[in-house]
Amino acid sequence: RVNDPNGDVDDVEKIMSLPLNDYSREWDTDQDEKMGYDDEVSRYRAWVVQPNIQHFDEMEGFLHPEYPLYPSDQSYTSTILALSRSREPAGAKRAHQLLNRMLKLYDSGEWFKNRPSLLAFNSVITAYANSQEVGSADRAESVLNHLEKLYFDADKPQYNYLKPDVITYNAAVAAWSKSREEAAVYRAEDIVRRMEAHHGSFGDNFLDVKPDLYTYNSLIFSWLRSNLGVESAEKAEAILKQLIEKYNNGEEEYLPSQKTFCSVINAWGKCGSERVSVKKAVDLLRLMEGMNEEGVKSLKPDVITYTSVIDAIARSRMPEGSEMSLNMLHKMERMYAAGDDSMKPNVKSYSCVLQSLIHSNIPDRHIKAREILEGMEEIGVEPNAFTYNYVINCCTRIQGDDQTKMEGFKVALNAFTSLRKSSHETDCFTYAFFLKACALLPETSTKSQIVRNTFYECRKEGKVNNEVIKRLIGCSQNNQDFLRELLLSTRRIDNIRFITVHDLPSEW
Repeated sequence: RVNDPNGDVDDVEKIMSLPLNDYSREWDTDQDEKMGYDDEVSRYRAWVVQPNIQHFDEMEGFLHPEYPLYPSDQSYTSTILALSRSREPAGAKRAHQLLNRMLKLYDSGEWFKNRPSLLAFNSVITAYANSQEVGSADRAESVLNHLEKLYFDADKPQYNYLKPDVITYNAAVAAWSKSREEAAVYRAEDIVRRMEAHHGSFGDNFLDVKPDLYTYNSLIFSWLRSNLGVESAEKAEAILKQLIEKYNNGEEEYLPSQKTFCSVINAWGKCGSERVSVKKAVDLLRLMEGMNEEGVKSLKPDVITYTSVIDAIARSRMPEGSEMSLNMLHKMERMYAAGDDSMKPNVKSYSCVLQSLIHSNIPDRHIKAREILEGMEEIGVEPNAFTYNYVINCCTRIQGDDQTKMEGFKVALNAFTSLRKSSHETDCFTYAFFLKACALLPETSTKSQIVRNTFYECRKEGKVNNEVIKRLIGCSQNNQDFLRELLLSTRRIDNIRFITVHDLPSEW
């Protein structure tokens, strides 16, 4: 039996349906002698009872009119299909070897009525698409090219039945869309253009391989994985708009899914600080809302959609972004309160809004951050480490009088304490942000004690890094002796500003 960790070896059982007598019963040597089976037949029986790919090497010996047993196209195709589903490391190459052997047997003219099937070709391409090995996508396309060559070759009329279909091309597109190789997206795009060209041709070059929704979704996915920044987002959106245009022209099978919209929105969000990225993300959300209002129920934006847009806003670091994200959050909360469970904000929704607050120009951002934590508690959403870290960092940006700064520090302290009491772990950012918040305090012994205790806890947990050191120095720069006490109890460095983690004990 083929080693198949996914359990997809059921198709290999089809091999048992070869024209054999009852091989499910027990066999022994005496029975073999009574029935007149020679050694070759015994070897073939062993292959059937316990399938093993290496025995295909011996099966060509059965291509003789006297033998009722022979390696049929069914046995080859079933094993290739199982290998394509197994995802084992060498599965694709083994399947390809079997396909080449099928072609060799067929070309010999001694394979009776058997012939290679389109399913065998499609399965080999799919096997390469599922393979993690470098060069698999190129091999998948080479199988497609070989199939095209056989079909269009006028000198090989015996292959005019072997017509590539949409599944064939989609498997090759999927292979490149999953590939991390350089220029993979352009190779995927080339195959889609070939599909369009074949479908738009006349005469001998025509193939009924019109790209379908799966084709274009694979191409979108390929662009999203290409990591080419704005170009990736632009290309993905262009394909999405192409699908919408087809749908609006009456081709309803091209209706993109909500997931596809969210994927493109995320692509724009990853473009970073580009203001155009936020506009593109918001425009796609508005497009979804408009199509939904026109009756396309499957495109109703939900919490994932809105959170994707809020994330794009947060990544942009626009000062006015916090107002946009807060408005979206409040809209989600109102819709959830009205009974729409699909709009219940999740921890990422709130965390992204907090992230946008960090870069806002709202003077009372610490109050907004506290209100967000309170809102999470009201609807039963548990903050995580990112949430608390963002709240603390919001408070570090406060400007104003001593009273305002003290209010901000209290919010940061409450978040810091809540995180340490929760089931979530602190990290180096937690301590760096809180030490930065300590700079809001006036220079008193109380501040020194809070800073000392915080840094000692950070040391104890082994989470000191250069950012923590920077924030420690920043909040205590007027007290050099205090810093030396904390950082240099056993060593001495002339300029304390140049201390790094390499100057400190490794266990810190």
